[in-house]
Amino acid sequence: MPRRARSLVCLVLVFALSARAEELRGTGTLAFRSYFLQRTYSVSAANKSWAAGGFLELNTDWWHDLRGDVAVFTAQKIAGRWDQDGANLLRTGQHENTVLGLACLQVRKSRTTLSLYRQRLYDPFLEAGENEENKMVPYLMEAVSIRSEEIPHLSLTASYINGVLDEYMPTYEAPSVVAGYPGVRRPVQLAGAAWTPNDRLALQLWDYDMPDFMNLVFAQGDATVWHRDSFSVTGTLQWIRQRSRGDALAGYMRTGVSSAQVSLDWDAGLSLIAAVSRTQRQNDLWTEWGGYPGFTSMRRWDNDRAGERALVVGGSYDFAAAGIPGLTLSLYSSWSSMPTDVDVPQSGTREQNVKVEYAGHGALENWTFTFKGAQVQQNADLGGEDCDDVRLIVHYRLPFSWPKRGLASLSSSVME
Repeated sequence: MPRRARSLVCLVLVFALSARAEELRGTGTLAFRSYFLQRTYSVSAANKSWAAGGFLELNTDWWHDLRGDVAVFTAQKIAGRWDQDGANLLRTGQHENTVLGLACLQVRKSRTTLSLYRQRLYDPFLEAGENEENKMVPYLMEAVSIRSEEIPHLSLTASYINGVLDEYMPTYEAPSVVAGYPGVRRPVQLAGAAWTPNDRLALQLWDYDMPDFMNLVFAQGDATVWHRDSFSVTGTLQWIRQRSRGDALAGYMRTGVSSAQVSLDWDAGLSLIAAVSRTQRQNDLWTEWGGYPGFTSMRRWDNDRAGERALVVGGSYDFAAAGIPGLTLSLYSSWSSMPTDVDVPQSGTREQNVKVEYAGHGALENWTFTFKGAQVQQNADLGGEDCDDVRLIVHYRLPFSWPKRGLASLSSSVME
C-alpha cells in the first residue's frame, strides 16, 4: 500500500474511533514555536535560519483496549537564504515543511501494547523526547512496535522501523536514505530490555540492526550509590559496540565506546556531573541513522571519533529554590584528545554549552523561552574548525481535552 494511502487509512481509523465511541475521552495539544538559529564557522559558510510553526496533536484515551494518536507538524520560513542552509529547521534549501508526523493506532492486551505506523519511540538512539526540543519537526518513526511490561520491573521492546521523519525531508524515508544512501532502502530492527528493580538501580540492553550496514549493541547501568536527606550520588556506566554487517554499504566498522558518569544532586535544585568516554581506534561511531546518547555528547560535537577520549563537566541549577520558579541554567564544558601516528594524543575538540530557560507562570503560563549557546574550538591540524552556535526559541503549548462523546460532540458544539 502506498505511503499516502497508509497515512489516510490510519488517520481515518483514529478519527473514527474518536467520533463513534460514546464513552471515549481524549486530550490534545496546540503548539506554536518560533526558532532562530545562527551558526558561524571560522572557515565554512554560516548557517542561518528563522522558522515559525508548531503542531496540532490529538490523543484518544483507551477505549476497549484501543487508542490513537494523530499530529500534524509545520515549519514555515520567516528568514533564511538558500546559501545559508544547514540549520536544519526547514527542509533542504530553506523550504517550508508540513507533514502528518503521528498517525498511530495502539492495541493492548493486559500490559502488552502493539503500536502501528507513525509513532514516537523512546529508546537510547531514537529517543523522541530531547529532539522535539531541538527541532521544528521532530524525529519520528514509521514502525511496528511492541512493548511488554508483563514481568514486574521489566520492560521489553521490539520494533521494525521502515521509515524515519527528519526535519530537512518532506516526508518519511527509509533509515538508510536518512543516513545518506538515497538509492538503498534498509530498515532498522531493534530489541531492548530495561530492568528497574527499585528506584536506585536501572539496567538496560538494546540491539540495533540495519541489514547490509551495521549492528550495534548498547548497554547502560545506573545506580544511586549514596542518598542521604537532600543529597544523592549516582554512578552510570555505558558500553557501545558497533560492527559492519552484510554488504557493509557504509564501509567496514569495528568500533565501540566506553563511558562513565558521576552525578551529584541536591534537592535545592543544583546538579553537577562529570563524564569520560573513550572510542576504539578502528573507526568513528556511525550514527547517521539516529542520535547518539553518549555522556560526552555535546550540542555540536559527539566526541565519538576513532580513538577520541573525552571529558565533560558541568551542571544545572533550578532557581525555584531561590524564589524564581521556572528559571533554569545549565553550563557544560568538554575537552577531547585524538591519537596520532606516534601515539602522542593531540588536542581534539573543546566545546562550551550554555542553556537558559524560563517556563512561564501566571500570565505567561504555557509559554517557554529558551536561549542556547555553544562555542566549539577544534584543532586545525586535524581538519577541524571553530564554530559558534546561537539559538533562540519561543514555545507556546495549549493543552485541551474533549468530552466523553468524542470529537463528534466537540465538532457539533463548535458548529452551534
